[in-house]
Amino acid sequence: MTHQPTDADTSVPSTVSLTPSSLEPQGSLDTVAALPAEAPVDSAGVVSVAASATGIIPSGATGIVPSGPCGCKPSSSSLVYALGKIGYDFGTEARRDGFTQLMPAGQSPYNPEQLLAYLENREFESSMLIWTLNIDLTPIYAIEPSEPFARDTYGLLVGALEGQVAKPDSDGYVERVSIPGYLTGKTVRLYSGQVVPVISVVPRGLYYWNVNKLIDTAMKAANLTDKDDKLKTGLREFLNRIYYDFRNLGTASSERAMNFAATNAFQAITVFAENLTPDDNGHSRQLAKIAVEKSPFCRLDSDCWDVKLAFFDPENDQRAWRIVRYTIDVSDVMPVTIGDPKAWAATSF
Repeated sequence: MTHQPTDADTSVPSTVSLTPSSLEPQGSLDTVAALPAEAPVDSAGVVSVAASATGIIPSGATGIVPSGPCGCKPSSSSLVYALGKIGYDFGTEARRDGFTQLMPAGQSPYNPEQLLAYLENREFESSMLIWTLNIDLTPIYAIEPSEPFARDTYGLLVGALEGQVAKPDSDGYVERVSIPGYLTGKTVRLYSGQVVPVISVVPRGLYYWNVNKLIDTAMKAANLTDKDDKLKTGLREFLNRIYYDFRNLGTASSERAMNFAATNAFQAITVFAENLTPDDNGHSRQLAKIAVEKSPFCRLDSDCWDVKLAFFDPENDQRAWRIVRYTIDVSDVMPVTIGDPKAWAATSF
């Protein structure tokens, strides 16, 4: 006897139980990737997709999801050690208008001094801004403070912004900041529409300074007189040359070595003191060239680069050049110098 299918046999069940073993990817890879990484599973092994039916995961206040410890060591290609100035952005008109409405009447969030006054007793509000690292007013990175020191990092960023708006002749004036961190692989869209990469910042190594104070401190540490204007001028030109002539994103190993050479003025001051100070005949040298080369020798699991400085006598072109080299290891998020500077005479560079 042939069985005739009935309506009961062909009807669609009202409920369907999905178990992890019975789930098969459907549609494009993008569709599968939109599902959350961790879906709730009950005691029967049934995956509940109702809680994430939209496939939308809330992003955080600034549109950047804070990064936590992943238990893995980032690759050297993700390291960043960049120089610049601190800026801030709102991302959207709604976020900007939110600050405008909360600030006292007549004040603008675009005025850094007025914004800092508003943030003074509202530390939590600093996390509502998109903090940026700028080179010549151009944002190059969005800064993401990493846990568990996010609060401390926000405090450092606010302090850097306070120093940047201070008077240039004040002790608290900030001219540059160094930002060590890791590329997260994420991007964020600024209010202008520009999309910039996001870096997870490490508070260790986040420094800010002004050139004049940095030079004075370095000279005192080297027991040099602060009346030697020629030495001050030479060191200032060296720092400014790295800041402006060798501007970079601080991602390549050679770039991180160059940027760290600018922040480590305490080692550079001894090099300049030997070359810029007049000898017994009254002759002195000036900085001519700067180069960064891969070091031929390096310790295990390190990334060593040689920073070479060439000095010449502007009054006697027949005099031998003076080459100074010191080595920097950039394998970690915070670069370090290896050994003492080495110097020798040469006819070319």
